Amino acid sequence: MRIARFDNNRVGIVQDDGIHDMTGALEQLPAHRYPFPRHDALIANLDIFENATTTRVVKLARAELLSPVANPGKIMAAPVNYTKHLEEALADKGIHHGNLIGEIHKVGIFLKATTDEGSVGWAEITDSHGSPRGLAGIIDDLAPLVIGRDPRPVEAVYWDLYRATRQSPGSVIAKALAGIENALLDLKARALGVPVYELFGGPTRDRIPMYWSHCGTTRARAWEVTRTPKLGSYDDVAALGREVVEHGYSAFKTNVVVPGDEPKVLMPGFNEGGGTLQAAEIADALVRLLEAFRAGTEGAARPIVDLNFNLEPEGCVRVARALEPFDLL
Repeated sequence: MRIARFDNNRVGIVQDDGIHDMTGALEQLPAHRYPFPRHDALIANLDIFENATTTRVVKLARAELLSPVANPGKIMAAPVNYTKHLEEALADKGIHHGNLIGEIHKVGIFLKATTDEGSVGWAEITDSHGSPRGLAGIIDDLAPLVIGRDPRPVEAVYWDLYRATRQSPGSVIAKALAGIENALLDLKARALGVPVYELFGGPTRDRIPMYWSHCGTTRARAWEVTRTPKLGSYDDVAALGREVVEHGYSAFKTNVVVPGDEPKVLMPGFNEGGGTLQAAEIADALVRLLEAFRAGTEGAARPIVDLNFNLEPEGCVRVARALEPFDLL
């Protein structure tokens, strides 16, 4: 079955040279409220779509075909014609709905290692808070040292790359080397038919505890994009704390979040600097934030605070002392 989105957000099934308009079937899809499901409601209810009665047939040649996904989620890899798709998405409000659209060449770098036999190994080496073009350039510079070699002795390849870059160790150099190494490990594991962890002696656990990451942070700076309630007050923070417990989390991680009509996240380390000079302000903001969270969780979930790069050691110590009563994880 081939589904098409066409003309003015009509949806239909393509058969031969026509599109059978099935837009009316969308009214039968179940309505969702927050928290919204991660799946596509149409794909999850194809039986409704398949059994609906078509209202008309539109000639395929006369229809204006639109992007197949009206509100795309996370892009994991870029297609060959990615740039054209991006231009289309940015130009059509019916696609982006006013949401933020990140450009993958700016925030996502994916390394593909392909053998002459067609086997493929993948690695993700995103450097969204540094130099993505520099990182991609390092990969290009190192490629001649890898292309044409047997990919299986991964350790030998890694140390050759390390020796070639030893005058500038660390930073994006280390990230580039790690990306190449991970791609080769993925390639080797696929060739052996085993998970990558088997190359390191097997897993050490089959379950891990989870916490709610960016709890409150996203609702302060991206609530419109994520379609979640805005963190407009400390009562909203308490409500979010109750939500953490209701979802079964025993811990949550937050940042220096200040709710309000225009909620914000204090990030001096990424902007003007001088974070330690603001240590008292940051400590006060976190104390008030964690008090509200504690009112909501009633102690059933422990807090984690990510100070990012906002403070030097002296400032970190001052904030840590202020937060001692909250039993940080």
